[in-house]
Amino acid sequence: MKIKYIEDRVFDLLMQYPEAKDDDNLLLSYYLQTYKADDLNHDSLTGLIVIEKIATLFKSVERARRKLQAKNPDLRGSRWAKRNEAQADFIAYAIE
Repeated sequence: MKIKYIEDRVFDLLMQYPEAKDDDNLLLSYYLQTYKADDLNHDSLTGLIVIEKIATLFKSVERARRKLQAKNPDLRGSRWAKRNEAQADFIAYAIE
């Protein structure tokens, strides 16, 4: 699946569900419910293959969210600024 395709879907979900801006697990949950519900209803043998695909999808959704939030401040959650401040503090500490 192309990352741009996933990115467009993630953008729509972040706009529709603001509470997912700070929670990748919640974002992935919405993604799966919205776009992959049929894949989750297979038997248990097929379920193992689906789990592997979901693990790969999770990383793609996470990267798309980070990219979108870096470009668009309206898509950032309330914890975004705190995380960036903590990152800057750690970088300053590591350089010392």
